[in-house]
Amino acid sequence: MEVFRSIILKDRPDLVQVQMYTEDNKQITKLVTLEQYKALLNGATEREKSFRLGRLPEGFYDARVASKNTFKAVAVLPKGRHDTFFYDEPVSLPYPALVFVVEATKGANKDFKVFALAEDTPNDDSVLYHFPYSNVYDDGHVCMGGNKRPDITSLLDVNAYMSFFIGTPMNRDLWKAPKSFKKEMDCREFIEHCSKLEQFPTDYLNPSKGAKRLGLILKGDD
Repeated sequence: MEVFRSIILKDRPDLVQVQMYTEDNKQITKLVTLEQYKALLNGATEREKSFRLGRLPEGFYDARVASKNTFKAVAVLPKGRHDTFFYDEPVSLPYPALVFVVEATKGANKDFKVFALAEDTPNDDSVLYHFPYSNVYDDGHVCMGGNKRPDITSLLDVNAYMSFFIGTPMNRDLWKAPKSFKKEMDCREFIEHCSKLEQFPTDYLNPSKGAKRLGLILKGDD
């Protein structure tokens, strides 16, 4: 049997609804535990065509998987305050909700993008915005500089990319002032300004020049 879609149930987060094709190409639906689902995912072999996973727990939004270490995953980090660095200076900043797109091929990182969201509860129609601080290109690609990316051998390693991104020191590269700003300021002034805010203002977000909506990322339109 080949899994082509699975969904975490809202009223039973301990169960996963899995849809499969049998060998005679019949579609069946069954419920499995998270442990059974993880075993199914870890035992997957590489296929010519990938399949969608659907919503996943622990920050994952969705993923398209060809095998255990060949996939494209989308994870959402809720808005909140995080400790990071501006150059070598520690700073605590408010962040909007962030969308992380991590793509791996046979265990090697192929692509890494970050976008921002203006809303708290993401859905496929959520508009994507440019990351509001620095070191991210207009299309969402992350400028890594000389920093080594974490190893990525399974979907579980996507969380390491989220922590890695937040903890990597920022500089002035690729920063753009919010279009809504009437006052001119440089990157350092913007960092200092935001560090005094309780939450990141959504009107500070600039539109993304990459994928326009969250649901388009796994369709290849990013």
